[in-house]
Amino acid sequence: MKTKKVSHSEFETGTKLGSGNSYNLIVRPTIPVKITLSHNGIPRANETYKLVADDKTVEGKTNNDGQLEAKIPVDTESGQLFIGDPPLEDCYEIEFADYDKMSDISKCSRLLANLGFYDGDFAEPLEEKIKSAISEFQAVKNLEVTGKLDSNTKQELFKT
Repeated sequence: MKTKKVSHSEFETGTKLGSGNSYNLIVRPTIPVKITLSHNGIPRANETYKLVADDKTVEGKTNNDGQLEAKIPVDTESGQLFIGDPPLEDCYEIEFADYDKMSDISKCSRLLANLGFYDGDFAEPLEEKIKSAISEFQAVKNLEVTGKLDSNTKQELFKT
């Protein structure tokens, strides 16, 4: 976790506290998470959700494709996802991967799965399936379609 020293002039509040004050602002880096939800192949569109990851709670509605997008702390290991309205909501336990410890192809397969391009094995991604998913992602992002995890594809994929 990073701590950044912020002077009063950099820190905006609704109250003036004097020019000599300083604050410690704790900055927790976040990563984007995209989750696509379906039931029997039908997207869970426009459904209420609550994602609880560490000390962060994100609430909203899934989009028309059953997707939700959120930013969670980068060091989050697990969380819970609640879908639907209480008391009939579904609850899912979620484990998040430690991307820093993964190979590029493992990172790629998980990110492509989160974006809806890959549905294969994460432990040992099948070469043809992952190549197909990479090609589809490249086409959607208007990149040269090679099916390879080149530098332009990595840059585009890891910024999503």
